[in-house]
Amino acid sequence: MKTLNLPINKYFYDEIQNKLLSEDYREIKKYWIQRLVKAKFKDRTPQQLVDLYFIKNVDIFQKYERVLFTLGYGENPLSVETKFVSIRLTTSDEMTCMGQGIAFAIKIEYL
Repeated sequence: MKTLNLPINKYFYDEIQNKLLSEDYREIKKYWIQRLVKAKFKDRTPQQLVDLYFIKNVDIFQKYERVLFTLGYGENPLSVETKFVSIRLTTSDEMTCMGQGIAFAIKIEYL
């Protein structure tokens, strides 16, 4: 089973534990590109990924079965496991927690 591990802070951990969020947002940075984008697209710039996704409608994202949200880091952090649904790119006007620009939106469903 392929699981995406995402560390989150206490506020978002509580929101997910109480089943209040349907998506998690991550900035388009090299770190997240390496984890969320298919291997053949990992060397692309954020702008190239945006063009592939929005203009050419290319499926650029990896697939997972589960998303494991952990409260911070450490040996045995508290965690909540959810079902992975999809990843998409989203604009900042859709987001409530990110700044300007485009971000990854990781859609989840609760088990």
